[in-house]
Amino acid sequence: MLQDSLESPIVSLQIADPHLHREHEEDKLSILDISAILDTGTKVNVEIQLNNNHDMIKRSLYYWGRLYISITKRDAI
Repeated sequence: MLQDSLESPIVSLQIADPHLHREHEEDKLSILDISAILDTGTKVNVEIQLNNNHDMIKRSLYYWGRLYISITKRDAI
């Protein structure tokens, strides 16, 4: 199912640390369902939803933002 939703084939998949670490103590703790890195180096966040809570767009944008910030901070070092 995951393969069908991606543009390029999955050759191998590495499961990464699912925790999005807090920058400040008061930041929300976020844990991804599956954080993966494809062979191309592309980071993938796989969300698993058992119920429709009608908040998928907000959740996706929140996690995308957190991942983007973590990547840009890492690359700036």
